[in-house]
Amino acid sequence: MLPEKHFHLVGGNVLLLHRKSNIAWWLPDLQAGPPAADDPHFILSTDEERLPPRAVDGPSGPWTQYYPVKIMNPGSFTESIMMCGCRDYNHPTGFDSLWRFMLLYLLEEHSCEKPVRSEFRALWNHYNQEVEEAFRDLRDRLAAENRLPPRV
Repeated sequence: MLPEKHFHLVGGNVLLLHRKSNIAWWLPDLQAGPPAADDPHFILSTDEERLPPRAVDGPSGPWTQYYPVKIMNPGSFTESIMMCGCRDYNHPTGFDSLWRFMLLYLLEEHSCEKPVRSEFRALWNHYNQEVEEAFRDLRDRLAAENRLPPRV
């Protein structure tokens, strides 16, 4: 999936910006201002209470030294990767492999707890085991409920 915009940063890194409608179409539209304390999807990048501390080979922790930015909470971010994996499942572009690779880095043993919603829990719990079947089952259910956008 091509980003809407990209920027080359110092050190050779590239910042890729995607439209929310392409990678998190199922989330409510972003509103100006900080998220509510009980927002089920969004937090601030500086939120020390809801973001895990920095860990080697794990989360980067809250970025308290920078201006706060609204981001998906760990559970919603994980669900977004799974939704994109379902959308792109067996797509000729091979993007589903990219999403699965990203999920490997999100596994709870290497990172922080991801409180995903119940419909995503089976895939998340079985990711190291029967991932192919779990992806197919979740994708089929989301497609039957018309919750996946058309493939691009």
